[in-house]
Amino acid sequence: MKDVAYSMAQTDDQKTSELAQASSAASEAPEALAEEAIAARALPEIHELTFERARALEADLAQTNERLVKAELAAIGYGQSLVTALNEINRSALEQHSENVELEARMLEIMVRSRYAMPHAGNAAAGQPPVSGPVLSLDAYDDKLRELAPLNWEAFVACRDTGTDSYDDLPEVSCSTERHPQAHLFRAFVRPYLKGTVLDVGCGPQPVPFYLAGYPTQAISGIDPISSVDDHPFQFVSGYGEFLPWEDEAFDIVISGTVLDHYYLLDKGLAEVFRVLKPGGRFLAWITHFADAPPYDPYAGVVKPYDHEHMYHINLEWFRPLMREIGFVENEIIEFPLPFRFLFMAFEKPTAEHSTFSTNHPA
Repeated sequence: MKDVAYSMAQTDDQKTSELAQASSAASEAPEALAEEAIAARALPEIHELTFERARALEADLAQTNERLVKAELAAIGYGQSLVTALNEINRSALEQHSENVELEARMLEIMVRSRYAMPHAGNAAAGQPPVSGPVLSLDAYDDKLRELAPLNWEAFVACRDTGTDSYDDLPEVSCSTERHPQAHLFRAFVRPYLKGTVLDVGCGPQPVPFYLAGYPTQAISGIDPISSVDDHPFQFVSGYGEFLPWEDEAFDIVISGTVLDHYYLLDKGLAEVFRVLKPGGRFLAWITHFADAPPYDPYAGVVKPYDHEHMYHINLEWFRPLMREIGFVENEIIEFPLPFRFLFMAFEKPTAEHSTFSTNHPA
């Protein structure tokens, strides 16, 4: 704690020197930050102190962007919470994000990889699991969904159509492209976990989602209702997450980037993810958290859509119990409060020996 207090009292010149040292360590020897990552996990009092400091600085952020980035990078060298430092860098990235997001993403990947001593590259499988069983038309899948929960179908279709239009109008904001700053962060979160066969549920219309850029396409499969097979260099199925046309235990990793609040039957979609994951496989999700979002149950009665594009939003208060009920074990949840309450989440399908790790890291 003395080191933390000392770093906060340093002069600007000293902080500039620390910035150079931190940048050098991040670029040349990421493993040197392993102790700091472990310290951030093990010392919750440092989490609390640095988070309070971040809140105090919020009012002057517009005038102190450059100084703030330097101070927070210096703080990383002193073992303060990496998650909190990343949140501070994210604030300045809203205005000048190109360099800052690149740095933030690098620090996030270092944190996740160092925390669990993950290797620097996963091994891709030789090829995707074959599609099993018949693949129906979207109209046929619509009929199945309507039959399962008829009361809210029309409202869902209206939300879905509005959302599809927004993808077409603003792909940089709505889809995981290189120009989307949070896509850089999710890519950094995902990379340490990637291995073997990967299924992207809701992969979108872009050829390869940015968070999977560089991973061998022969190991990727994707499914989405607003895209077509000609859009992608990997195995693609036009369909819905509630009906995954692959066999049980087919994938090492399943990914969902900003998709969980677009299912019609969320419980069925998550159960399908669990089914197609191998034991020990992980489900990685990026979503926005809404603390006031009520539990979503499209079966029991008429649901009022949360907004014009969503029947519901994710609230951890009811989402976590749902994941446990399905059978998942929570590995970690990282929150970035700005510009929205983005959550990066990792859940595991347990093996017979149960989970390899389970923890939570709020900012």
